[in-house]
Amino acid sequence: SDKTGTLTTSQMAARCVLTLSSSGQPRLTRCHATGYDPTANKLLAARDARASKGGEMAAAEEPLSEAERLSEPLASVGAVCALANLAHLRYVQGSWTHTGEPTEAALRSLA
Repeated sequence: SDKTGTLTTSQMAARCVLTLSSSGQPRLTRCHATGYDPTANKLLAARDARASKGGEMAAAEEPLSEAERLSEPLASVGAVCALANLAHLRYVQGSWTHTGEPTEAALRSLA
Protein backbone atom coordinates (compact mmCIF):
# COMPACT_ATOMS: atom_id res chain seq x y z
CA SER A 1 0.00 0.00 0.00
CA ASP A 2 1.08 3.60 -0.39
CA LYS A 3 2.31 5.73 2.50
CA THR A 4 -0.87 7.78 3.07
CA GLY A 5 -3.60 5.41 1.91
CA THR A 6 -4.98 8.00 -0.50
CA LEU A 7 -4.16 5.90 -3.57
CA THR A 8 -5.49 2.58 -2.32
CA THR A 9 -8.55 3.67 -0.31
CA SER A 10 -9.05 7.32 -1.31
CA GLN A 11 -8.87 8.19 2.39
CA MET A 12 -6.30 9.46 4.84
CA ALA A 13 -6.17 8.75 8.55
CA ALA A 14 -4.24 10.24 11.46
CA ARG A 15 -2.54 7.27 13.13
CA CYS A 16 -0.27 8.82 15.80
CA VAL A 17 0.00 11.95 17.94
CA LEU A 18 3.42 12.86 19.32
CA THR A 19 3.34 15.01 22.46
CA LEU A 20 5.56 15.66 25.47
CA SER A 21 4.77 14.27 28.92
CA SER A 22 4.80 16.56 31.96
CA SER A 23 8.44 15.50 32.50
CA GLY A 24 9.36 16.51 28.93
CA GLN A 25 9.62 12.97 27.55
CA PRO A 26 8.18 12.32 24.07
CA ARG A 27 4.92 10.32 24.20
CA LEU A 28 3.31 8.62 21.23
CA THR A 29 -0.47 8.24 21.38
CA ARG A 30 -1.78 5.97 18.66
CA CYS A 31 -5.10 6.11 16.90
CA HIS A 32 -6.87 3.10 15.45
CA ALA A 33 -8.10 5.16 12.50
CA THR A 34 -9.00 3.67 9.15
CA GLY A 35 -10.80 6.57 7.50
CA TYR A 36 -12.91 9.62 8.21
CA ASP A 37 -15.33 8.06 10.73
CA PRO A 38 -14.80 10.13 13.91
CA THR A 39 -16.69 7.58 16.01
CA ALA A 40 -14.27 4.78 15.11
CA ASN A 41 -11.01 6.63 15.79
CA LYS A 42 -10.07 5.20 19.17
CA LEU A 43 -7.05 6.78 20.84
CA LEU A 44 -4.79 4.17 22.42
CA ALA A 45 -2.63 4.50 25.53
CA ALA A 46 0.52 6.55 25.05
CA ARG A 47 3.91 4.89 25.03
CA ASP A 48 7.42 6.22 25.27
CA ALA A 49 8.12 7.35 21.69
CA ARG A 50 11.67 6.00 21.81
CA ALA A 51 10.31 2.46 22.34
CA SER A 52 8.04 2.59 19.28
CA LYS A 53 9.10 0.98 16.01
CA GLY A 54 7.73 1.87 12.61
CA GLY A 55 4.35 3.18 13.75
CA GLU A 56 2.94 -0.32 14.35
CA MET A 57 0.30 -0.70 17.05
CA ALA A 58 1.06 -3.10 19.86
CA ALA A 59 -1.69 -5.59 20.67
CA ALA A 60 -1.54 -4.71 24.38
CA GLU A 61 -2.40 -1.02 23.95
CA GLU A 62 -5.69 -0.08 25.63
CA PRO A 63 -8.10 2.70 24.57
CA LEU A 64 -7.75 5.95 26.50
CA SER A 65 -10.45 6.87 28.98
CA GLU A 66 -12.54 9.97 28.34
CA ALA A 67 -10.67 11.79 31.11
CA GLU A 68 -7.33 10.96 29.45
CA ARG A 69 -8.57 12.10 26.03
CA LEU A 70 -9.77 15.41 27.48
CA SER A 71 -6.61 16.13 29.48
CA GLU A 72 -3.55 18.06 28.32
CA PRO A 73 -1.75 17.96 25.98
CA LEU A 74 -4.28 15.93 23.93
CA ALA A 75 -7.05 18.48 24.56
CA SER A 76 -4.96 21.22 22.96
CA VAL A 77 -3.98 18.99 20.04
CA GLY A 78 -7.66 18.22 19.45
CA ALA A 79 -8.58 21.91 19.59
CA VAL A 80 -5.93 22.79 17.00
CA CYS A 81 -7.02 19.92 14.73
CA ALA A 82 -10.63 21.12 14.91
CA LEU A 83 -10.18 24.89 14.77
CA ALA A 84 -7.28 25.35 12.33
CA ASN A 85 -9.09 23.32 9.71
CA LEU A 86 -11.35 23.98 6.71
CA ALA A 87 -12.47 20.39 6.04
CA HIS A 88 -15.97 19.12 6.84
CA LEU A 89 -17.03 15.54 7.62
CA ARG A 90 -20.47 14.23 6.63
CA TYR A 91 -22.31 10.97 7.15
CA VAL A 92 -24.03 10.23 3.83
CA GLN A 93 -25.83 7.02 2.87
CA GLY A 94 -24.12 4.85 5.46
CA SER A 95 -20.54 6.11 5.19
CA TRP A 96 -18.38 9.06 6.24
CA THR A 97 -17.13 11.42 3.55
CA HIS A 98 -15.44 14.79 3.53
CA THR A 99 -15.09 18.06 1.70
CA GLY A 100 -11.78 19.86 1.71
CA GLU A 101 -8.22 18.61 1.89
CA PRO A 102 -7.79 14.92 2.86
CA THR A 103 -5.11 15.79 5.41
CA GLU A 104 -7.37 18.28 7.16
CA ALA A 105 -10.28 15.82 7.08
CA ALA A 106 -8.11 13.18 8.76
CA LEU A 107 -7.13 15.68 11.47
CA ARG A 108 -10.77 16.75 11.99
CA SER A 109 -11.72 13.10 12.35
CA LEU A 110 -9.01 12.71 14.98
CA ALA A 111 -10.30 15.76 16.91
